[in-house]
Amino acid sequence: MNYQNIAIGTLIATVIGAVGYRGIAVMKEQSSYITTNGLSDRNVVSDTAVCDLKIVVEGHTIQEAQEKMKKDYDKVIQFLTKEGITKEEIADTDSYIEDKYRWGNREKEKIARYEMSDTINIKSTRVTKIKELRSKLTELTSQGINITNNTRYYYKNFDKLRIEMMKEAAKDSENRAHNVAESVGATIAGIRNLKSGRFSISPEDSNYTNVDEWAEEHSIKKRIRVIVTGTFNLKR
Repeated sequence: MNYQNIAIGTLIATVIGAVGYRGIAVMKEQSSYITTNGLSDRNVVSDTAVCDLKIVVEGHTIQEAQEKMKKDYDKVIQFLTKEGITKEEIADTDSYIEDKYRWGNREKEKIARYEMSDTINIKSTRVTKIKELRSKLTELTSQGINITNNTRYYYKNFDKLRIEMMKEAAKDSENRAHNVAESVGATIAGIRNLKSGRFSISPEDSNYTNVDEWAEEHSIKKRIRVIVTGTFNLKR
């Protein structure tokens, strides 16, 4: 993580470079304050998994599509039961049917008119179980079932952990301020301001930031980082 360099009143930049601390933003002798960035960094393991299993069938009539869907749907439910997924873990099912002729495509001999999809929504705290389930879906595709999955992993205690990490980051900011103040013969005389800054969740051991952070949903192990900027009164 890149932090801004230190600027200390009339002191030259080489003095600050010798201190060796990152995260220092401003230290002005004439206004007697110093601002530092504090960091808290943790790795966590997801405790909830959400898996959407989408079944797709086609038919020349709605009835044909519905009959095919019932057969495939029943096979998927049997598969889930065999793999130990409970009724309580199956949240709900979404159904959708599309008329392919709607947009004027009437090549009746080449394509089926109707496409029907059912999505089985599974929510479970057995994260490892859901991960294993995904790897076994080839058993269904080998039976000719057109099925895809979208699985996401979440950490439910996120809000509680965030508060703890903000406290850690604030303490880290204060420690940095004490170290730099001491290096120039000053002491910290109280907090002037604390501000929450950068907050990120990414897959563990990744360099994802900003735009790519969405990828963390697909990772069981996550990395959480919190930055707090503190401004402290300075006493000489």
